[in-house]
Order: sequence, then structure tokens, then C-alpha cells
Amino acid sequence: MPNNLPQPEPPQEYVIIGRFGRTYGVQGWIKVRSFADPPENILHYSEWYVNLHHQWSQLELTEAKRHGLSILAKIEALDTPELAKRYTNLDIAIPRSQLPAISGDEIYLCDLPGFTVTNQTGTTLGTIDTIFDNGAHPILSIHGEHHYLIPFIREIFVKSIQTPNRHITVEWDSQFTA
Repeated sequence: MPNNLPQPEPPQEYVIIGRFGRTYGVQGWIKVRSFADPPENILHYSEWYVNLHHQWSQLELTEAKRHGLSILAKIEALDTPELAKRYTNLDIAIPRSQLPAISGDEIYLCDLPGFTVTNQTGTTLGTIDTIFDNGAHPILSIHGEHHYLIPFIREIFVKSIQTPNRHITVEWDSQFTA
């Protein structure tokens, strides 16, 4: 079972790195959808947390492995598919301190929500509220006067990121809305 830990203050101490999928087999294994790049990098993180019943809890991961195109995880005390099913669709978080250091113009996508987005003509499109992956690349969901879905592709659509100012400039026509 999870070890109950106090709710992190602030929530930014954790970064969502994956999501549990459906169960696998009869011994309590569960599939993992990794948001890491490449996906198997999720296996390098030693501490996994879930928000279960409004409480962040650390999981005791007994084993995790690649299985074909999937990643499978075995969690302590989850010995049946019925027990493992409680974790289906729960996000997997890691402490931000486990992330590798970044340099220069690099940024973690999880840090982009809240950034203001303008196009190259100076029109403010809005603020990034979420980022999701469409399989080919991440998509910025931006809400302002209109809703925009802009591919996160540097030098094509994303022209500059000013991390200290929490601002992104994009090549995007303000009339092209979602």
C-alpha cells in the first residue's frame, strides 16, 4: 500500500511524469503511459507518487520493465488486478529534485502553464493552461479571448521563450483559433 505523506507545499514540488493505464495479467501488474522522452526514462526515477484520495502517497515500486511497446509496473501489496485497478488513470509524479539539471534555452514543458503567449505582430493570444501530446509533438492549449492549439515546435511555431518573464512568442495568426 502507499505510504501516506503530507500534501506537498507548494504543489510544484512534484512533476507529473506519467499515468497508470489498465492492469496487466493476474499478479497485479499495471501498464504505465510515460511522458518522459524517451518513454523508458521513467524507469530511471526511483520515487513515484500518486494523488490518491486527495493525499500524495509514495509508491513502493517492486519492479518496472519494458514489455514490447509498453512499460509495466508492479507495486508493493498490489497482488491482484482488482487491487491494481484502483490506480488506473492516476498520474505518476516524481519530486522535481529528481529531474536532471537543464541549461541555456532548455525548459521543461511542465513549467510552461501560466506563460503569456503573443504572436510576432505583438497580439496577445492568451495564457498557456495545459500542454498535451498528440503523438507527433506537444500541443500548447492557450486561452485568452479565443482558444488556440499551437504545436510546440521550436523555430517553426515557437520563436522565443523568455523564462524569467514567463513569456513565449509564436508564429501564429490570431484568427486561426481552435
